[in-house]
Amino acid sequence: MLDNTGMLAYQWLIQVDARTGEPTGLRKPNDPADPDYISPTENYDACPLPYTWEPMDAYCEAASYYCAPGYTLSADGTRCLQVNSAAATAPATPAKAVATTNNYLSHYVYIYSEYTNTGAGSPSLRYYDTFWSNPVPNTTDGAFNRCGLWVDTNNDGIADPVLSKWMGFVVTLDLPADEKVFIGIGSTTSGRILLTNSDGTARNIVTYTDYNNYEIWRMFQVQLRKGLNLIQLEGLAQMSAPLGFGAEIYRNTWSQLYYSPGENANIIWSTANFRGQHFHTGDGGYSCPAGYALDFNNGSPVCRQILVDPVKQHNTGKVAYRRRKRLLRGVEDGTIENNIQDAGTGPYFPPVDDTGTCPIN
Repeated sequence: MLDNTGMLAYQWLIQVDARTGEPTGLRKPNDPADPDYISPTENYDACPLPYTWEPMDAYCEAASYYCAPGYTLSADGTRCLQVNSAAATAPATPAKAVATTNNYLSHYVYIYSEYTNTGAGSPSLRYYDTFWSNPVPNTTDGAFNRCGLWVDTNNDGIADPVLSKWMGFVVTLDLPADEKVFIGIGSTTSGRILLTNSDGTARNIVTYTDYNNYEIWRMFQVQLRKGLNLIQLEGLAQMSAPLGFGAEIYRNTWSQLYYSPGENANIIWSTANFRGQHFHTGDGGYSCPAGYALDFNNGSPVCRQILVDPVKQHNTGKVAYRRRKRLLRGVEDGTIENNIQDAGTGPYFPPVDDTGTCPIN
């Protein structure tokens, strides 16, 4: 038996009275050589194609979910968390932050929506906005001059060449919901963002080095999570001039930062507010045990550890399917649907008993 092609063909032609529109009772074969020939037409309703469907993305149906001992289920139910605290060790000699300026030429700022954790990516460039850049150049324009600082070891008000040491601050944000922010960083040669939240402790969001770094203000979009977010922002100098590190956090979208004047940026945190104070992290800052991150905790520093473990489940003993795919004459045609009952065009594939694949636990 042949499969349908989806084309509706005609075997006979009937004669119709041109005046009345009624059939005359005469008919003739629908011959391709006849001037009256009518070609086949596409009609999938009348001549449906021989489609078949198969389930895909099998998984074990869950009777319930649980976490390993010592862990609790996250608010969104996607992971198990264990939160630990430890004492922070105060520095023997706190490192004081002093304002620095940068009069090097800078025409633009880099805005990264996507990037690797080494800073590679394709940034959008924002040109000639003195809120961000320093095109003249001078010691007042641009983000680096607005919030730059470095270490003053002898308390003379001048930055000193503390080299090859990460120095920085911790921002604590307790959020009511997941949120994306942009974080801006400028430094002598290297900058980094470490993040502790319900995705884990002190994860490296980005760490990058560029010996022209002091000329560039980089802004990275960062995903924060509902609840506690500890954002560790640090800079490093591997040459003695120009010394400096600055960072800011913006509650803005990419479009707002790219198209609007810089003065419209919603700055929710800036190193400008820490000039004359002490560094939180690095040489002369607080330290934590391995696997912990510092929470400055409004001047009462404590170390936090957030461990993440996959959610576990009790199986029903059945295999279920997340999606289904369509085949034409046994070949996948690229049509894929979520395996939802009474939705889409394909048949729903219910869970099937398979305690070998999904043992009841």
